[in-house]
Amino acid sequence: VIILPIPAPLIRVMVGVNWFLRKVGTGSALLTRTRMQEFMVRYWTFDSSRARQELGWSPAWTVDEGIRDTAEWYRRNGWL
Repeated sequence: VIILPIPAPLIRVMVGVNWFLRKVGTGSALLTRTRMQEFMVRYWTFDSSRARQELGWSPAWTVDEGIRDTAEWYRRNGWL
């Protein structure tokens, strides 16, 4: 894994260019404002303990299974 820090203003410019290209019919919807917000989050952390405790919820698959399945989907669809 290579971590490549990209300044927020550059990401905003990239989103604007992508938006323009989509409007003129030559771009894809891979880079959107929503995606930009996801990129700018420093850490993604989740804790399901409260849902488990109060609702008796349990996940359908483990984190490892979810990561593996997601990576396979990205490969099948040409994103990796």
